[in-house]
Amino acid sequence: MGLSAVTGRAAPERSPLSDGVVGALRMIVGDQYVVVDPDVTATYRTDWTGRFRSGPVPVVRPASVAEVQAIVELANAEHFHVVPQGGNTGLVGGSIPTTTNSVIVSTERLRAIGPVDALGGLITVDAGVTLRELQDALRSSGWTFGVDLGARESCTIGGMVATNAGGINVVRHGTMRRQVLGIEAVLGDEVAGEAGEHHVVDLALPAGAEIDHFVDVNKMVGD
Repeated sequence: MGLSAVTGRAAPERSPLSDGVVGALRMIVGDQYVVVDPDVTATYRTDWTGRFRSGPVPVVRPASVAEVQAIVELANAEHFHVVPQGGNTGLVGGSIPTTTNSVIVSTERLRAIGPVDALGGLITVDAGVTLRELQDALRSSGWTFGVDLGARESCTIGGMVATNAGGINVVRHGTMRRQVLGIEAVLGDEVAGEAGEHHVVDLALPAGAEIDHFVDVNKMVGD
């Protein structure tokens, strides 16, 4: 942190990403969905415990797979890190950047909930759907979701998958890995793929290994 030569006050911190990169992000998701003000992004840059904090980084809030893919493509071209973040309820800093050459990609606008397949016991939801929203969507169908957490009001399904959350019903129903049939993912090689889309696997067995790449991990994309 530097000092202002005129006032002597601490100069405001800012992300090292260029204005051109920030402008490109605004073009992808819309101006109002890219936040750079450090005061506004502070809650995104601090984890649930308050122990893990990052320096100033932009927060980007895409609303579609296409927008996420465009962000990843930009990250590859401009060599910055992408840190996905759901409800930011983790306790180990997994959704907090370790370098300011990063952007936080918040899933809070990825909120679509598909219809319940009551016969198959299936539902498709976006990564930013909270656990409470999923529970509410299932209630009228007579189904419940196997994983439950105290942070259900704010934790997101994407974050629960990424950390392989267990919760209070883990002995009876298992972790998130047991609940996941398929994942639509935007990969670092700029390909949008569907892991597990075309086959049904016994999730208690290692048959769906490609899905395992996305469960119980925290990843950054870029150099």
